[in-house]
Amino acid sequence: MPLIQHGAFNPVGQLRLDTAVTYADSVMEGDVSLNQGFTLDEIVSRKDDFIENLSRHGMLGAGTTGLQGASAKFMLVKDNDGLWFLDSFAKESDVASHWLMKLPRGRHETDQAILKNEAAYIKVARVCGLRSHGETFYRDGMLFVPRFDRTMKDGAVVRLHQESLASLAGHRTFGIRPNHYDLVKSFLPYVSDPVGEVVEYIKRDLLNLAMRNTDNHARNTAVQQLENGTIQLTPVFDIAPMFMDREMIVRASRWLNQYGQVINNFADVIEELPLEGEGKNAVMLEIQSFSKVIEDLPLTMEECGVDANIIQLCKLQINQVCESIDKGRCAEINGMSR
Repeated sequence: MPLIQHGAFNPVGQLRLDTAVTYADSVMEGDVSLNQGFTLDEIVSRKDDFIENLSRHGMLGAGTTGLQGASAKFMLVKDNDGLWFLDSFAKESDVASHWLMKLPRGRHETDQAILKNEAAYIKVARVCGLRSHGETFYRDGMLFVPRFDRTMKDGAVVRLHQESLASLAGHRTFGIRPNHYDLVKSFLPYVSDPVGEVVEYIKRDLLNLAMRNTDNHARNTAVQQLENGTIQLTPVFDIAPMFMDREMIVRASRWLNQYGQVINNFADVIEELPLEGEGKNAVMLEIQSFSKVIEDLPLTMEECGVDANIIQLCKLQINQVCESIDKGRCAEINGMSR
């Protein structure tokens, strides 16, 4: 129970534990420092008071218990005056937007480069037509990502339900390398537009391959339910040049047949999808038309601010992915190594 109380008062998504909310309020009652707002300049300059707030209330006040991964992450809100607060400590009616602040995985220069280029990668995804949300930006070693599980309506916070594909597929532990087909089957019964969401999912995989984002595990894709009841994949998140990471992160999910073998023919990948024939044809046409988008990636990446050396290191992979679509081969390309 203590662990639940520490972690379930304000997690990502819609669900909260009422006793956890009460517990959090009791722990932080009377701490006037929590009411202090900070300018963006004060945050990025690591003003002592802001860092003190993070250190004292980081896990509880900023909700980091619901944000997994190797990078330190903190939930922030910005009020109508442009001041930033730890999540939950600004007056709800004053909140203008909700944000996630992300720090590098480590102190090496490649960790900084990966974080800096994550903002550009998300912009590339948006330009390529993938579902995205808001304007992510990088400032002095900090990445600021607008949250898509929170919206404001009539001065009140609206929490949108969200669940990772790992959860939908029943994976409760880390280190799982699920089959793409298993993940597709996990969301198909729930999404409002099955064919459209499969297209979105495959395009994301193609972009991950082309831009060498090897960190494509099942917790980096999720579904959400919008206010109008629509259920769809969330906007893209955690897309970055992870091939640069010094821990040598390998590609987690692949297209595997019933024998566990990688499918190397794109037409076969489509054929094995759990869709009717008409749906499969629609997916095939959409993905084939995506070839031009992949072909133009070097220019798109440059225009979106991706570092020139990263673009150069991705060019071979971009060409391979583009050729695989044109030739009807599988979106799964070998050669993700450095």
